[in-house]
Amino acid sequence: MKLLDGKVAIVTGVGPGIGQATARMFAEHGAQVALGARSEDKLKTFAAEIGADALPVVTNIADADSCNALAQATVDRFGRIDCLVQNAFMHPPFDTIEESDPDDWRRSMKVNVIGTLQMCQAVLPHMKDGASIVVTNSMAARNAGPDGGAYSAAKGALLSFVRTLAAEVGPRGIRVNSVLPGYVDGPSLEVYFDWKAGEQGRTPDEVRRDLLDEPVLKRIVSPEDVAGAILFLASKLAHGITGVAIDVNAGHWLP
Repeated sequence: MKLLDGKVAIVTGVGPGIGQATARMFAEHGAQVALGARSEDKLKTFAAEIGADALPVVTNIADADSCNALAQATVDRFGRIDCLVQNAFMHPPFDTIEESDPDDWRRSMKVNVIGTLQMCQAVLPHMKDGASIVVTNSMAARNAGPDGGAYSAAKGALLSFVRTLAAEVGPRGIRVNSVLPGYVDGPSLEVYFDWKAGEQGRTPDEVRRDLLDEPVLKRIVSPEDVAGAILFLASKLAHGITGVAIDVNAGHWLP
């Protein structure tokens, strides 16, 4: 069964990982997909992998005009917008709150929070009853740790953003939800392992083995695991669900 047959979706942040896994899964389930990311070459290459119905649009969510251009290009090409997956984000430098640069916090808020606001504002005028928005958040919104304040604060703000927007657009039949991934396997996590290994004087494999002991499922989630939760929230299977956050972390953090 194709869960998004005939639907039109926008997926932002289509770099390696969750964004590409989600766009690919949406296309497999029958959606026509517009792809937003900052790299034109990578966008075009990935769009070619998905097929003729994929629309690549260079997008910087920190720029409101860029968000509006993505929404308009989608409507011009496909006639409407049924779903937005707001996956684009940035991760500021790791630092303690006491020693962090306020400009890093401003950049984190500008992209992660204001960028999400601008992307939602761009698509909502084109959405009708039955449409949905899914925001990719992070386990950091719930499980704050040392050195990640700028990121955790922005992701915590997104929890309130999703609830508020769900309350505002619910009477129009538009659903708004989010997913909170934990550690997600892939190139970005390998960079994290390398950084932690250097900080601790250990090997990346040792850092990975320690991390595998923490989630109750004893594994690290894949981009496809997260994409599956996003697909569910975007589909009719979640017709009665709005304003919620689904944790996808293999039991690393149990709220």
